[in-house]
Amino acid sequence: WNSVNGGPQTTVVRGFSSISGTIFAFTSSKGVYRSADGGANWSEANSGISNLNVIWMETINTKIIAATIGAGVFISNDNGASWVQSNSGIAGGDLNASFVWRMGTTLYYYAQGGGSYSSTDEGANWIVWTKPSIFGLGLTEIYRNGSHLYLESRHFAGGLKDSIYFSSNEGANWTNITANLSAADLNASGITEFGGYAFIAYN
Repeated sequence: WNSVNGGPQTTVVRGFSSISGTIFAFTSSKGVYRSADGGANWSEANSGISNLNVIWMETINTKIIAATIGAGVFISNDNGASWVQSNSGIAGGDLNASFVWRMGTTLYYYAQGGGSYSSTDEGANWIVWTKPSIFGLGLTEIYRNGSHLYLESRHFAGGLKDSIYFSSNEGANWTNITANLSAADLNASGITEFGGYAFIAYN
């Protein structure tokens, strides 16, 4: 490991996203940072973001989307140089985001209170979306590797239990890949895929 320059300090780095050779880090209190040299050097990229509590990021075509806790969605079409808030259609009570993700050419937004929305115009406008039954009590994680999409949702089945679903056709069909695990509670996090295998950590 090597030290990097200009990275976020005294905050939680929640995750990363990338587009057009630029990598982005999103944080709990300092917004978005970006690096155009493979992560060696970082700088703030918050012009236009009024809420720096960024919970999730996604990309679609040339745009990158940042979902915040408190101010909904911000979109950048210039690699993070500037951002525009884009909540048309999202109810005011649903501006505390949990996730924003892509399935095919459609974006989906899931709020902490359970509200769910979709956008077919790259986030310019949102409409209420009836989430599928596999969401159970709520969505807890989304992970994509190429055309492979993983969704973790929470259910009550003899206690607190999560399920992880897999889709290779942009959400048209889902398979519960945790169905063969023991009846013990599954509280998973950190889904990833490597070498053709899916990995999860759970207690």
